[in-house]
Amino acid sequence: MKYTANLTFKNVLLVTALLITPTLWAQPWQVDYDASRIAFIATYDDIAFEANFRKFAVEVDFDPATIDQASIKASVDIASVDSRSRDRDEGMLEADWFDAEQHPRATFASTAFRKLDNGYMVAGDLVIKGVSRPVEFFLSWESAAESASLVGQTRVKRTDFAIGTGEWAEDDTIGFDVQITFDLDLTRP
Repeated sequence: MKYTANLTFKNVLLVTALLITPTLWAQPWQVDYDASRIAFIATYDDIAFEANFRKFAVEVDFDPATIDQASIKASVDIASVDSRSRDRDEGMLEADWFDAEQHPRATFASTAFRKLDNGYMVAGDLVIKGVSRPVEFFLSWESAAESASLVGQTRVKRTDFAIGTGEWAEDDTIGFDVQITFDLDLTRP
């Protein structure tokens, strides 16, 4: 009887270890914020400019072998926008644009991933200025043992998020199409 009890206890330990191990493998990645960026590219009088966000937080749980369990969540501090023009940056915080006082953060939360021949597509909900829209980002993924690079991009219409209202709503001085990009350097915890 004692042998059977020990064998049963060992089986319980083995099953528990097998159940816990995938959880350990699927640990979220840590973002190296000094080497990562979230940005957008827009146009003013048909001349492209790039604006980076200096403050953001991202949670990445991604493994190409189990993309059905992957997730990405991001939050961007709107007031941290930096387009290398103080006037433009201050203007973007106003109510007609990002309205940073009422909507200090933009967020993204993934809802689904799918494998493509040349990368991945992540679908999710993007919320800017209190407006939520479904979007898809194209992703590229490169990884080594304990580090990875996740790069993504998508295009949106600024007017879909009520960015550029009032006199700017129908004005194409500032282009309607905006490319959102991110480049994340990741490490294992």
